[in-house]
Amino acid sequence: MAQVKTKTIKSSDFRIRFEPNTLLRTKGGATTAFIYWQFGSFCFPGPRWSDFVTVISAWWIDALRSLDKTQTLRFMDGPYFITATRVGTTDVQIDCHEDREGKGLVESYRLPLRRVRDELIGVSKAVVAALRERNWGSRELELLNNLVGSPWPGADDAKRD
Repeated sequence: MAQVKTKTIKSSDFRIRFEPNTLLRTKGGATTAFIYWQFGSFCFPGPRWSDFVTVISAWWIDALRSLDKTQTLRFMDGPYFITATRVGTTDVQIDCHEDREGKGLVESYRLPLRRVRDELIGVSKAVVAALRERNWGSRELELLNNLVGSPWPGADDAKRD
């Protein structure tokens, strides 16, 4: 397995992609849609990754709110996860992992924490809006909506980049 070098990319080359036109709702009320992280041309876990958008968005917000130590941002489906580690006062290292034999760390990026936070909040707001537009309420939706609207600990630190 080759060593992965951490890349620094322009903030504008980073996105968390959510595609509302792919939303599906199970009989039990769970919602899935395409959601993935994009770093330039690299998409993780992949450009058409479908997952439980409401649940994982809430997990990711919770994890990024407490970056005093390395946090794991999980996808519900598949062997994929991201580790986020605060670097200094303004940056975060995002490591993309595939938990399969022979894989491990796939890519690594350093970004402004503010950019990652703003992107995640924006995507989460889009998830909330898309589900409300369809009248697809749930406990998970209300939890995500509350997380999106609550203050972000340490936001002042992340603004100084």
